Amino acid sequence: MRTLCSLISLLLFMQTHGFSQYCFNCGEGSLGDFHAAKDTTVLSGTYEFDHFIIDAGVRVKVIGSTALIIRCKGDVQIHGILDLSGENGEHASSNLTPGMGGIGFAGAFSGANGLLALSTATPGTQGQGPGAGPGGWNGAGSGAGYGQPGTGCAVNGGLAYGDSLLHQLYGGSGGGSGASLPGGSSGGGGAGGGILVIHSCQVIQISSSGSILCRGGNGGNGFGSGFAGGGGSGGSILLASKSVLVEGIVDADGGQGGMSSAGGPCQLGGTGAPGRIRINAQETSFNGAIYPSPLIRQLFNAGIRRVVNAKCNGSASGFLKARASGGDRPYTFQWSDGSSTEEIRQLAAGTYTVTITESSGCSVTESVEVGQPDPILTEVVSYPPSCESLQNGQAIFKSSGGHPFPHHGALSTTFWSNNSSHGIMFDFSVNTTLNLKKISLSLPFNGPQRISIFFRMGSMNGFENDSTQWQLISHSL
Repeated sequence: MRTLCSLISLLLFMQTHGFSQYCFNCGEGSLGDFHAAKDTTVLSGTYEFDHFIIDAGVRVKVIGSTALIIRCKGDVQIHGILDLSGENGEHASSNLTPGMGGIGFAGAFSGANGLLALSTATPGTQGQGPGAGPGGWNGAGSGAGYGQPGTGCAVNGGLAYGDSLLHQLYGGSGGGSGASLPGGSSGGGGAGGGILVIHSCQVIQISSSGSILCRGGNGGNGFGSGFAGGGGSGGSILLASKSVLVEGIVDADGGQGGMSSAGGPCQLGGTGAPGRIRINAQETSFNGAIYPSPLIRQLFNAGIRRVVNAKCNGSASGFLKARASGGDRPYTFQWSDGSSTEEIRQLAAGTYTVTITESSGCSVTESVEVGQPDPILTEVVSYPPSCESLQNGQAIFKSSGGHPFPHHGALSTTFWSNNSSHGIMFDFSVNTTLNLKKISLSLPFNGPQRISIFFRMGSMNGFENDSTQWQLISHSL
């Protein structure tokens, strides 16, 4: 049996897929443009705009009980004020009128109401929320916690909660109200700051005249022998875009405590803790003021990076590699064949799907097709000599199918180490001894080409990448 390999050299098939999948949702722009040219109030909720613009000198106050989520296909330009701050606790106005606690909006919690004491001392009450500021016992109320604990005097401030990566967004908590001694009335606690999420497929810009405010409200002042309320904690801000430019103010600080004149060591209400800010962007520019300091991450990008098709029809020799960057590590990879590694090998032709997830739960799913060449079909057509004395018999070898196959590693011959060329290998058998004089190739490419032909006795299987097992029988220059 004689084996002939027609090798027009080698090509590594690699397919590159788009890698611009971002783990946020810019929406469909179904509500058109939002353009605030005068002061207005907006109900919290989820909105999808083409563009979102607040003019300079304009305040947009957010009310409602849920987070404000803005998804924008175009730019977000804030030249005025977008305000999700908690209300201040009211000041006690007389011995009979304690201050009410501030109201929280956009997912925030309210502050505690102040108290009136007629004949006996009355301790303050605790604000609302997971980091609620405790009420004062014999003094001012404590500040609420969130990004860190709030402060207090005789009573510690509210506890910190959530996590620094903002895996979950929380509203700020309310401050505690002050205690009240007989004949006095106390101030209310400040409310927490709200929750703001902005996703833009273009740019988020807070200009030098612009502000985003998710501050905690201040505690109210006590009256007479009543004590002050504590401040609410700041809220949560998440900005995600290709580019985030801050030239103005982004503020999620806690509110200040109120003041008292009732006497004793704890005259001032506790300060609310700052909230949390996270910015996910490919490009950032910060020339303004951001408080507290934001957590900055690259956008979560994930997808299938490489696809190598099976090199032979029916073989399990395909290869896929996925990749992730940005977001929060570690990443997990879950393939449709049950694999959980970054790359999978020895794949037959077919469709494969991978879901890539970062630690905060954001995920991207992508599917690709691993291909394979058509089967190689060979045919031998023989023509006997026209006369017994003449040696003009012919054996014509025909082949079709297949395509260039992947080749890895350096080989000793320069013909096989050229990774920019293309090749095809096939086996065929004959049952007689042949004197091979001519091979005809029909090539699909125009222009000069170098063609090399190798052969070896026996099957090519197992020797595809071993040049020492092949003999060069012809090549064109």
